[in-house]
Amino acid sequence: MGASKADQFSQDFKNLSVTASALAHPARVAIINELRRTSMLRSTDFSGWLKLHPTTIHHHLQKLKRANLIEMEYAVHHYTIRLISENLEDLHCFLRN
Repeated sequence: MGASKADQFSQDFKNLSVTASALAHPARVAIINELRRTSMLRSTDFSGWLKLHPTTIHHHLQKLKRANLIEMEYAVHHYTIRLISENLEDLHCFLRN
């Protein structure tokens, strides 16, 4: 495998790329959109609503968490999910300019 060229880009561009990658699936966009309307949801709420298996939901939530778009707090038998809206602002500002 060849050398990575990622070092030639600024950290802001790298961070933006991670955010964009996390939003590259319609289920994750739907999750973010729903979290924008509510302050908090449980991970179990998404399974019925998106008609996806809980394991699939967990996979999508982990991708969003790695991109620092959501925070997850474990409770008995589910996670409480909150949006970190400030991190969406960077993407919003980039797309507006």
